[in-house]
Amino acid sequence: MVDPKEAAKLIRQHFEELTTEQFVKNLRGLSHEVVSEQERKEQVKQQELEAFSTEK
Repeated sequence: MVDPKEAAKLIRQHFEELTTEQFVKNLRGLSHEVVSEQERKEQVKQQELEAFSTEK
């Protein structure tokens, strides 16, 4: 059985040592839906270009 106090200690230690940049990098690696504002703008621009090129 997991000791809740030990589990809390390990989780707290993990997040205290984790930088914001590492957290975001890990999140993006695990959740492909998470993208930066710049990436989102590039995706929208690419979709618009593809839509425009198929209209011709």
